[in-house]
Amino acid sequence: MSLIRSVSQEEGARLLYGAEDREIRKVPAGDLLWYAIGDRAVAAMAQRSRVAEFKRCFVVPLWRGRGYGVALLLHRLAEARRSGCKYARVTTPLPRWFLANGWTETRRSRHYVMLERVCL
Repeated sequence: MSLIRSVSQEEGARLLYGAEDREIRKVPAGDLLWYAIGDRAVAAMAQRSRVAEFKRCFVVPLWRGRGYGVALLLHRLAEARRSGCKYARVTTPLPRWFLANGWTETRRSRHYVMLERVCL
């Protein structure tokens, strides 16, 4: 698997615009940390005091199912831990992986589930 690297918001946005889903294509506003695995996957994270919010994760369709999304998620969690975040949050329509890997459901809407876990 390619090395995970920090990228600029512009490069992250360029990769997101390859997304098929219009919701994913929206570049989150704010001061975000962006990570990428080549041109195969991109993810963003916001840090608000001691809470890391995972904002977007997109894997190019050709490369899905090969662990790139999980690798980016685990990398972001490690980065949040290193920077002193106490909690991590994510909102997703597909919570199965998160629930199986130590995340706790905190809120549910019709289309999305918010999950949280301790970083320390």
